[in-house]
Amino acid sequence: KVSVFKGSFFDSVGGDNTITATVTNAGRLGVEGDNLTVVGTVNNSGLLDADGHALDLTKAVTGSGTATVENNGTLEFGAAASTKVTFGAGGDTLVLDTSTSTFNKFTGTISGFDADDHIQLLAFNSATESVSQKFTSTTSGTVTVSDGVNHSITLNFVGDYTASAPHNNFVVQDDVN
Repeated sequence: KVSVFKGSFFDSVGGDNTITATVTNAGRLGVEGDNLTVVGTVNNSGLLDADGHALDLTKAVTGSGTATVENNGTLEFGAAASTKVTFGAGGDTLVLDTSTSTFNKFTGTISGFDADDHIQLLAFNSATESVSQKFTSTTSGTVTVSDGVNHSITLNFVGDYTASAPHNNFVVQDDVN
């Protein structure tokens, strides 16, 4: 078991790293120097921070903590997570590996998302995807993506994504990576 205590931090440095244990994070678990993969559940009451590199969480993330993805970073959830994700400056990516069931989805909120940012939905068939968005308020709204097969997810956004907002046009496209 790995514990990051309140007021402390764990940063991945010295090459790509993997944690193969359960993680309890009450401080800051992040990447600034190199990529980090966590192959264990994460109980997060602190901050998960993907700053310029990839933070890949392969199992469920529980708890009331938050996450940031910034400076061309990538934050990947491999299973269920209810984390509040905030995008920072600079072409950031949120990767959601699954959405095939009601209990194994990302159900958190997303804020700070803009035209340079990306959300990758790995379980979806892009040839049959459809997108609907509902932003009737300047404080929140939803984007629902379905591929008509067995995949559907509703993403909850916090912020102004109404028609007058500069970054309100959500489109489905094939991943170019």
